Amino acid sequence: MEFERDTIINYDTVADVTLCQEETLESIVPDACPDIMRIVDVMLSFPFIFLALCLMAVLGSSMTNVILVLGVTGWVPYARTIRAQVLSVREREFVVAARISGARKGYIIFKHILPNVIDSAIILGTLEMGNAILSEASLTFLGMGIPHNRHLGKYDRYWP
Repeated sequence: MEFERDTIINYDTVADVTLCQEETLESIVPDACPDIMRIVDVMLSFPFIFLALCLMAVLGSSMTNVILVLGVTGWVPYARTIRAQVLSVREREFVVAARISGARKGYIIFKHILPNVIDSAIILGTLEMGNAILSEASLTFLGMGIPHNRHLGKYDRYWP
């Protein structure tokens, strides 16, 4: 039984495409995030309320400081989710095809990666809004929130 070869494979072209795919994964969105992820791990190692109370004790009670503390302590889920989405999307076929076709990095990021990541960020922002409200109420209940204002954390209005 003889083996017939219908197609001729040019192995140089296959190697070029493979090298281009490997280059694409790191060159479009480099994984320069390990340092940021170490900061995320440090932020997650402290309980939120402990970190928020320490920051509010240093900064004082005001609406600006509450917003600042919620922002400083609340960015961690966004960083983890968006990083995971970007690392997933950058390996998809349409990103590799765009890179092979000669598209610039900025074009690939804004036209291919960002539209696929923004949905997760919007959904996470919607879900985290409830956490921000409860966090502000917790800080106000503990006396470190917004002073002289009625919020969920102020119970004296309803207390007999």
